[in-house]
Amino acid sequence: MSLVEEIQAGALNRDVPVADLLRRVKLAAAKLKLTETLDWVDSELNGYGGEDKDLPEYRVAAGSLYVTTFHHGTRPATGDPHSIAMLSMSFFREPVASLEALLTSQPGTITMPINPDLARAIKNHGHNASYAVHFSKNVLVSIVDTVRNLILDWAINLENEGILGEGVSFTVDEKQKAAQSAPNIQINNYGHYHQGDTHGHQNRTTIGGVDASTNSLTIDVFEQLQSAVTNNIDNAADRDALLELIKQMDEKKGTGGFKEVYTNFLVSAANHMTVIAPFLPALASYLPG
Repeated sequence: MSLVEEIQAGALNRDVPVADLLRRVKLAAAKLKLTETLDWVDSELNGYGGEDKDLPEYRVAAGSLYVTTFHHGTRPATGDPHSIAMLSMSFFREPVASLEALLTSQPGTITMPINPDLARAIKNHGHNASYAVHFSKNVLVSIVDTVRNLILDWAINLENEGILGEGVSFTVDEKQKAAQSAPNIQINNYGHYHQGDTHGHQNRTTIGGVDASTNSLTIDVFEQLQSAVTNNIDNAADRDALLELIKQMDEKKGTGGFKEVYTNFLVSAANHMTVIAPFLPALASYLPG
Protein backbone atom coordinates (compact mmCIF):
# COMPACT_ATOMS: atom_id res chain seq x y z
CA MET A 1 0.00 0.00 0.00
CA SER A 2 1.34 3.44 -0.93
CA LEU A 3 1.79 6.24 1.62
CA VAL A 4 -1.12 8.20 0.14
CA GLU A 5 -3.36 5.13 0.29
CA GLU A 6 -2.33 4.58 3.93
CA ILE A 7 -3.39 8.15 4.68
CA GLN A 8 -6.73 7.56 2.95
CA ALA A 9 -7.30 4.35 4.92
CA GLY A 10 -6.36 6.07 8.17
CA ALA A 11 -8.76 8.94 7.48
CA LEU A 12 -11.58 6.43 7.06
CA ASN A 13 -10.71 4.60 10.28
CA ARG A 14 -11.95 6.42 13.40
CA ASP A 15 -9.68 4.25 15.54
CA VAL A 16 -6.69 6.11 14.07
CA PRO A 17 -6.18 9.35 16.06
CA VAL A 18 -6.18 12.46 13.91
CA ALA A 19 -2.85 13.51 15.45
CA ASP A 20 -1.24 10.28 14.19
CA LEU A 21 -2.84 10.81 10.80
CA LEU A 22 -1.39 14.32 10.64
CA ARG A 23 2.12 12.98 11.18
CA ARG A 24 1.74 10.81 8.08
CA VAL A 25 0.50 13.84 6.16
CA LYS A 26 3.53 15.78 7.41
CA LEU A 27 5.87 13.10 6.09
CA ALA A 28 4.23 13.10 2.66
CA ALA A 29 4.00 16.90 2.46
CA ALA A 30 7.66 17.30 3.45
CA LYS A 31 8.80 14.90 0.74
CA LEU A 32 6.61 16.68 -1.84
CA LYS A 33 7.69 20.14 -0.55
CA LEU A 34 4.10 21.29 -0.02
CA THR A 35 4.86 24.16 2.36
CA GLU A 36 1.28 25.35 2.89
CA THR A 37 0.18 21.88 3.93
CA LEU A 38 3.22 21.58 6.22
CA ASP A 39 2.36 24.88 7.93
CA TRP A 40 -1.23 23.74 8.48
CA VAL A 41 -0.14 20.34 9.83
CA ASP A 42 2.34 21.95 12.25
CA SER A 43 -0.38 24.30 13.52
CA GLU A 44 -2.79 21.43 14.05
CA LEU A 45 -0.15 19.34 15.83
CA ASN A 46 1.35 22.13 17.96
CA GLY A 47 -1.59 24.52 18.29
CA TYR A 48 -2.28 27.96 16.87
CA GLY A 49 -0.34 29.62 19.65
CA GLY A 50 0.59 33.03 18.29
CA GLU A 51 -1.75 35.82 17.29
CA ASP A 52 0.08 35.99 13.94
CA LYS A 53 -1.41 32.59 13.10
CA ASP A 54 -4.54 32.56 10.96
CA LEU A 55 -7.20 30.54 12.76
CA PRO A 56 -9.27 28.32 10.44
CA GLU A 57 -12.99 28.99 10.50
CA TYR A 58 -13.74 25.48 11.75
CA ARG A 59 -11.92 26.37 15.00
CA VAL A 60 -14.28 29.27 15.78
CA ALA A 61 -17.65 28.38 17.31
CA ALA A 62 -20.47 29.95 19.30
CA GLY A 63 -21.31 28.75 22.79
CA SER A 64 -23.53 30.04 25.60
CA LEU A 65 -22.36 32.74 28.02
CA TYR A 66 -22.87 31.91 31.72
CA VAL A 67 -22.31 34.03 34.82
CA THR A 68 -21.41 32.67 38.27
CA THR A 69 -22.11 34.64 41.47
CA PHE A 70 -21.97 33.76 45.17
CA HIS A 71 -25.71 34.29 45.73
CA HIS A 72 -27.17 32.87 42.52
CA GLY A 73 -24.66 30.24 41.44
CA THR A 74 -24.19 29.64 37.71
CA ARG A 75 -26.87 30.72 35.27
CA PRO A 76 -27.15 32.01 31.67
CA ALA A 77 -25.99 35.61 31.31
CA THR A 78 -28.56 38.24 30.42
CA GLY A 79 -28.23 41.67 28.88
CA ASP A 80 -27.61 43.18 25.47
CA PRO A 81 -28.00 40.26 23.00
CA HIS A 82 -25.37 41.54 20.58
CA SER A 83 -22.71 41.84 23.28
CA ILE A 84 -23.60 38.44 24.71
CA ALA A 85 -23.38 36.91 21.23
CA MET A 86 -19.90 38.29 20.71
CA LEU A 87 -18.66 37.25 24.14
CA SER A 88 -20.06 33.76 23.53
CA MET A 89 -17.64 33.08 20.67
CA SER A 90 -15.01 30.43 21.43
CA PHE A 91 -11.61 30.27 19.73
CA PHE A 92 -9.90 26.88 19.81
CA ARG A 93 -6.12 27.22 19.46
CA GLU A 94 -5.13 23.97 21.21
CA PRO A 95 -3.30 21.11 19.43
CA VAL A 96 -5.72 18.65 17.86
CA ALA A 97 -4.43 15.91 20.20
CA SER A 98 -5.59 17.99 23.18
CA LEU A 99 -9.05 18.32 21.66
CA GLU A 100 -9.18 14.58 21.04
CA ALA A 101 -8.19 13.97 24.68
CA LEU A 102 -11.00 16.26 25.89
CA LEU A 103 -13.49 14.24 23.89
CA THR A 104 -12.66 11.11 25.87
CA SER A 105 -12.10 12.64 29.31
CA GLN A 106 -14.67 15.40 29.76
CA PRO A 107 -18.46 15.36 30.29
CA GLY A 108 -20.89 16.61 27.66
CA THR A 109 -20.25 20.32 28.32
CA ILE A 110 -16.91 22.16 28.06
CA THR A 111 -16.24 25.65 29.47
CA MET A 112 -13.87 28.39 28.37
CA PRO A 113 -13.17 31.72 30.12
CA ILE A 114 -14.13 35.00 28.47
CA ASN A 115 -11.65 37.59 27.22
CA PRO A 116 -9.23 38.08 30.16
CA ASP A 117 -9.09 41.87 29.74
CA LEU A 118 -12.86 42.14 29.97
CA ALA A 119 -12.96 39.79 32.97
CA ARG A 120 -10.32 41.92 34.71
CA ALA A 121 -12.23 45.13 34.00
CA ILE A 122 -15.44 43.69 35.43
CA LYS A 123 -13.62 42.53 38.57
CA ASN A 124 -11.82 45.84 39.03
CA HIS A 125 -15.17 47.62 38.94
CA GLY A 126 -16.34 45.68 41.99
CA HIS A 127 -18.51 43.04 40.34
CA ASN A 128 -17.88 39.71 42.06
CA ALA A 129 -19.03 37.59 39.15
CA SER A 130 -17.16 35.35 36.78
CA TYR A 131 -18.12 34.66 33.18
CA ALA A 132 -17.43 31.62 31.03
CA VAL A 133 -18.60 30.20 27.74
CA HIS A 134 -20.26 26.78 27.84
CA PHE A 135 -20.44 24.68 24.71
CA SER A 136 -21.30 21.13 23.75
CA LYS A 137 -18.62 18.52 23.12
CA ASN A 138 -20.14 18.29 19.65
CA VAL A 139 -18.14 21.41 18.83
CA LEU A 140 -14.92 19.47 19.44
CA VAL A 141 -16.26 16.54 17.43
CA SER A 142 -16.89 18.92 14.54
CA ILE A 143 -13.34 20.34 14.70
CA VAL A 144 -11.68 16.92 14.78
CA ASP A 145 -13.93 15.55 12.03
CA THR A 146 -13.22 18.56 9.83
CA VAL A 147 -9.47 17.96 10.13
CA ARG A 148 -9.98 14.29 9.27
CA ASN A 149 -12.14 15.19 6.24
CA LEU A 150 -9.59 17.75 5.01
CA ILE A 151 -6.89 15.09 5.14
CA LEU A 152 -9.04 12.62 3.21
CA ASP A 153 -9.88 15.19 0.52
CA TRP A 154 -6.20 16.06 0.20
CA ALA A 155 -5.13 12.42 -0.16
CA ILE A 156 -7.82 11.84 -2.79
CA ASN A 157 -6.59 14.88 -4.74
CA LEU A 158 -3.04 13.52 -4.62
CA GLU A 159 -4.21 10.21 -6.04
CA ASN A 160 -6.17 12.01 -8.77
CA GLU A 161 -2.93 13.75 -9.76
CA GLY A 162 -1.16 10.40 -9.98
CA ILE A 163 0.82 10.97 -6.77
CA LEU A 164 0.86 7.91 -4.51
CA GLY A 165 4.31 7.35 -2.98
CA GLU A 166 5.44 3.77 -2.70
CA GLY A 167 6.59 3.01 0.82
CA VAL A 168 7.67 6.40 2.09
CA SER A 169 9.21 7.60 -1.17
CA PHE A 170 7.93 9.58 -4.13
CA THR A 171 9.31 9.39 -7.65
CA VAL A 172 10.79 12.40 -9.43
CA ASP A 173 7.70 12.45 -11.66
CA GLU A 174 5.39 12.53 -8.63
CA LYS A 175 7.36 15.38 -7.07
CA GLN A 176 7.16 17.34 -10.33
CA LYS A 177 3.40 16.79 -10.48
CA ALA A 178 3.09 18.04 -6.90
CA ALA A 179 5.15 21.14 -7.73
CA GLN A 180 3.04 21.89 -10.80
CA SER A 181 -0.44 21.19 -9.43
CA ALA A 182 0.25 22.26 -5.80
CA PRO A 183 -2.36 19.98 -4.14
CA ASN A 184 -2.17 21.71 -0.74
CA ILE A 185 -4.87 21.26 1.87
CA GLN A 186 -7.46 23.98 1.33
CA ILE A 187 -8.88 25.74 4.38
CA ASN A 188 -10.80 28.95 4.99
CA ASN A 189 -9.29 31.33 7.55
CA TYR A 190 -11.20 33.80 9.66
CA GLY A 191 -8.09 35.87 10.30
CA HIS A 192 -5.93 36.33 13.38
CA TYR A 193 -7.93 35.12 16.37
CA HIS A 194 -6.81 34.78 19.97
CA GLN A 195 -9.25 34.37 22.83
CA GLY A 196 -11.80 36.89 21.76
CA ASP A 197 -9.52 39.09 19.66
CA THR A 198 -9.47 39.38 15.91
CA HIS A 199 -7.61 41.42 13.39
CA GLY A 200 -6.59 40.75 9.86
CA HIS A 201 -6.38 42.09 6.36
CA GLN A 202 -9.92 42.63 5.05
CA ASN A 203 -11.52 40.30 7.60
CA ARG A 204 -14.91 41.48 8.88
CA THR A 205 -16.81 40.96 12.12
CA THR A 206 -20.34 42.39 12.19
CA ILE A 207 -22.22 42.55 15.49
CA GLY A 208 -25.63 44.18 15.70
CA GLY A 209 -25.00 46.20 12.56
CA VAL A 210 -21.66 47.53 13.85
CA ASP A 211 -18.64 46.39 11.89
CA ALA A 212 -16.02 46.09 14.65
CA SER A 213 -13.18 44.52 12.67
CA THR A 214 -9.91 46.29 12.10
CA ASN A 215 -9.38 46.75 8.38
CA SER A 216 -6.87 49.31 7.24
CA LEU A 217 -8.56 49.57 3.86
CA THR A 218 -12.10 50.44 4.90
CA ILE A 219 -12.51 51.00 8.64
CA ASP A 220 -11.13 53.04 11.52
CA VAL A 221 -12.16 51.28 14.73
CA PHE A 222 -11.41 54.33 16.87
CA GLU A 223 -13.64 56.50 14.69
CA GLN A 224 -16.52 54.01 14.98
CA LEU A 225 -15.96 53.62 18.73
CA GLN A 226 -16.10 57.40 19.15
CA SER A 227 -19.39 57.45 17.26
CA ALA A 228 -20.85 54.62 19.37
CA VAL A 229 -19.87 56.32 22.64
CA THR A 230 -21.16 59.71 21.47
CA ASN A 231 -24.52 58.32 20.37
CA ASN A 232 -25.18 55.77 23.13
CA ILE A 233 -23.81 57.14 26.42
CA ASP A 234 -26.03 59.81 27.96
CA ASN A 235 -23.88 60.62 31.00
CA ALA A 236 -21.81 63.59 29.83
CA ALA A 237 -18.94 63.05 32.29
CA ASP A 238 -18.58 59.37 31.37
CA ARG A 239 -18.92 60.14 27.67
CA ASP A 240 -16.26 62.85 27.70
CA ALA A 241 -13.83 60.72 29.73
CA LEU A 242 -14.22 57.78 27.33
CA LEU A 243 -13.82 59.97 24.26
CA GLU A 244 -10.57 61.33 25.65
CA LEU A 245 -9.29 57.80 26.32
CA ILE A 246 -10.28 56.70 22.81
CA LYS A 247 -8.28 59.61 21.43
CA GLN A 248 -5.28 58.58 23.54
CA MET A 249 -5.56 54.95 22.38
CA ASP A 250 -5.60 56.11 18.77
CA GLU A 251 -2.49 58.21 19.36
CA LYS A 252 -0.62 55.46 21.22
CA LYS A 253 -1.53 52.46 19.01
CA GLY A 254 1.62 50.64 17.99
CA THR A 255 3.54 51.92 21.02
CA GLY A 256 4.29 50.56 24.46
CA GLY A 257 1.95 53.12 26.01
CA PHE A 258 -1.17 51.66 24.41
CA LYS A 259 -1.70 48.94 27.04
CA GLU A 260 -1.99 51.37 29.96
CA VAL A 261 -4.52 53.57 28.16
CA TYR A 262 -6.46 50.51 26.99
CA THR A 263 -6.67 49.20 30.58
CA ASN A 264 -7.85 52.59 31.84
CA PHE A 265 -10.46 52.64 29.10
CA LEU A 266 -11.81 49.21 30.11
CA VAL A 267 -12.08 50.22 33.77
CA SER A 268 -13.75 53.53 32.92
CA ALA A 269 -16.19 51.84 30.55
CA ALA A 270 -17.24 49.06 32.94
CA ASN A 271 -20.73 50.57 33.29
CA HIS A 272 -21.13 50.76 29.51
CA MET A 273 -20.00 47.31 28.36
CA THR A 274 -23.04 46.89 26.13
CA VAL A 275 -21.75 49.82 24.07
CA ILE A 276 -18.05 48.95 23.86
CA ALA A 277 -18.12 45.13 23.91
CA PRO A 278 -18.40 44.77 20.10
CA PHE A 279 -15.18 46.77 19.72
CA LEU A 280 -13.05 44.88 22.25
CA PRO A 281 -11.66 42.32 19.78
CA ALA A 282 -10.43 45.03 17.42
CA LEU A 283 -8.99 47.16 20.25
CA ALA A 284 -7.19 44.23 21.88
CA SER A 285 -5.44 43.47 18.58
CA TYR A 286 -3.29 46.55 19.23
CA LEU A 287 -1.97 45.17 22.53
CA PRO A 288 1.72 44.29 22.47
CA GLY A 289 2.46 40.56 22.25
